[in-house]
Amino acid sequence: MGVYGAGAVAITNPTGSEIIRADNGGAVLATLTAGQIRSLGVSTPNTPVAATGTNLATAAQLSPGFTLVTASDGTKAVKLPAVPTPGTICTLFNSVAGQPLIIFPDAAATINAIAAHGALTCANGVPVMLYATSATQWYSLPLLPS
Repeated sequence: MGVYGAGAVAITNPTGSEIIRADNGGAVLATLTAGQIRSLGVSTPNTPVAATGTNLATAAQLSPGFTLVTASDGTKAVKLPAVPTPGTICTLFNSVAGQPLIIFPDAAATINAIAAHGALTCANGVPVMLYATSATQWYSLPLLPS
């Protein structure tokens, strides 16, 4: 479950007590199984990032959290944090109409089943969450952000 908002966002238990809260447009990202929270992350907005470069070496660096990406043109790229801690979450939104965004992992990492340091392409207007399960593996939600 992902909850995004321009104001405060909260998850409460059945008695109405607050479990987690994100203010100022944060995102609460949780996995629920049989009514139990199995994993949880809170993401706050980063400064918008302009996509740059066309390869891993020249792509704009991302930070964990939510990032609005600008300046994508179908060739410009961003890159995920190097050597992430398992559980690291990067949530992106490509804001340029009609232009796909290229997303690279670190040189030793992979996204989904793409070859090491291979890029994932994200359509505009589609939010994508990337979750690190290890220092070298990221998974995207949705699987194909198009």
